[in-house]
Amino acid sequence: MRTSATRLIAALTLLLGAADASAELSPELLTELQPLVETGLASDDVAVQSWALRAAGVIGGNAFRDAVLAALQNTEPAVRIAAAQTLLAMNQRPADAKAALTREVLEGDAAVRALVLNAILPPLGDAVRQDVVTAALSQSTDPAVTREITTHLAQRATGALHAVLERAATIESSEQRAPYVEPVLAAARPEGLGVARALLASRDTTRRLEGAEIAFAVNTVEARALLEPLLASPDAALAQRVGFHLARYGNAAALSQTVALARNTEMPEALRMEALEVIRDRGPQLMSWGNLQELLAESGHSPEFATRVYEVAGATRDPAALQALRELLDGLFADERLLGIAGYGYSGQLDAIPMMVDAIASAGDVGLRSAAAEALGHIGGDLAAEAAATALRTERVDAVRVALIRSLGESGSEVAAGPIANVFALQNDDLSLAALDALEQLGSSSVASQVEAVVVSARSPAVRWRATVVLAKLDPELGRIRLLQALDRPPEGFRGDLEGLSDDLLAAVEERLLGHTDTRIREQALFGLVRRPDRGYSVLRGFALAAPASDVRRQAIAVVIAEDKPEDADLFIQLGSDTDRSVRLQGLSALANLGDAANEELFRGYLNHADVALRMIATYAILRMHA
Repeated sequence: MRTSATRLIAALTLLLGAADASAELSPELLTELQPLVETGLASDDVAVQSWALRAAGVIGGNAFRDAVLAALQNTEPAVRIAAAQTLLAMNQRPADAKAALTREVLEGDAAVRALVLNAILPPLGDAVRQDVVTAALSQSTDPAVTREITTHLAQRATGALHAVLERAATIESSEQRAPYVEPVLAAARPEGLGVARALLASRDTTRRLEGAEIAFAVNTVEARALLEPLLASPDAALAQRVGFHLARYGNAAALSQTVALARNTEMPEALRMEALEVIRDRGPQLMSWGNLQELLAESGHSPEFATRVYEVAGATRDPAALQALRELLDGLFADERLLGIAGYGYSGQLDAIPMMVDAIASAGDVGLRSAAAEALGHIGGDLAAEAAATALRTERVDAVRVALIRSLGESGSEVAAGPIANVFALQNDDLSLAALDALEQLGSSSVASQVEAVVVSARSPAVRWRATVVLAKLDPELGRIRLLQALDRPPEGFRGDLEGLSDDLLAAVEERLLGHTDTRIREQALFGLVRRPDRGYSVLRGFALAAPASDVRRQAIAVVIAEDKPEDADLFIQLGSDTDRSVRLQGLSALANLGDAANEELFRGYLNHADVALRMIATYAILRMHA
């Protein structure tokens, strides 16, 4: 570590903003301001020297070249970075400047590296940014550093800069390739298809599978089109993975291939069962009852395999298949009846509902009765929901009750909402959790008030939290206050539960978490925000002037300044009047970077300020306005 992360963030944030090209400045202005620049370059203060270097870059020419080159060797990262920016602005020794920035990426600590990648390089232009990043990746010997660079590119880069990641296809070792492939896979941006193409062009099976996984994650029409030729790949594992993925989107060629795989007795049973599941859901008509009987006639298959075959049989709605399922339902043995139930559940036939009701009402095996309850959910619709609700009123076995509750949620019927909500009166935690899951799946807001009652009165913290999340999803207006209150003491791993909330409510949640008393929760919220495409600007802007925690405010100021938006000029002026010197410097530096001549009078008022750093920022600002 060259210095503390806090100090680096404060110092480096001052450097944000585009580099300035030299321009003709009036002799009078140079006479007034050049001596201030010379004094600043001789200062030992990091902020003063950094801004003097920036001002020298606006003046241009050779007058300050030696001083700027010497600053490349300064002990402070902020000064070295400012010197590199200045050389680029002056078009002097650009190779040295880019080499200096490359060293900061490679040798600096995480704070320096993040700020150079995220804030310093982008305003310098794509060509400089690409040169620095490419050089850093070529020279990096630390996998952690490599991953930080590639993660930055995967999340934020576009065009030729993102294409730098395509070098992954040329790396032989899968371990060395991982820092390139995994961030692109995690980002799942359309830009990642370039990396996918490069990997798929390889003859290496592992690389081609990695490229396919990226395309699966991106999952656009273009991504699926990229995958389609791979259905004919001689690489069976690749063709199968691609086939399953495309078949789930109804691709005819992929479905046909999936049918062939399901019928191939040389394939592992687990793989064939996965194929049958895809066929059941996307193309059951592609298998005849005769095809399915052939599968059932195979020796040595498991009961689970047979169940999946009968599910496909029901989904085909073939009269002969349905007749066979009825005969199974009337069988003497429980395993036969289970197969019949499994198949009829996917038939969509309303005449199956009475059969399922009879099975549920029987005194038979609990597993069989639960399967019949689940089958009602697969059939779906109002009639199936009414049948499940009727059975639920008299059922006393919890396992069957849970199955009935789930079937109500899966039914898609509005009539299911009331019977599900009635379960809460039983004060049974397992049933209540099942009911909450079912209501979330159903998506009905008609019982929101009953869910709110669970939020308030349930004895179990787990049930109260789950009810709070479901309420927020069913009725964001009603659930908003309850959810924000619950975030005072959220359970472990709570962030995953928040997926699917409305954008407005998510923004309110993030604001609440940023003000949390638990440092760890604040850090998690900040981490999630800065990974967004806008680095959390939309949420963090409101914390730049005031935040309950100093760490949040520092990050908010850094993000707002990095965005460099002219509409934030008034905010920058307010920051320039802050009681904290580092905040004052950041605010006025951001205002200076805007280069708005309307602020010249304000900056002239700082030319004689007692704080030399503020004088130097003002000098730079005025020079830039006139350039």
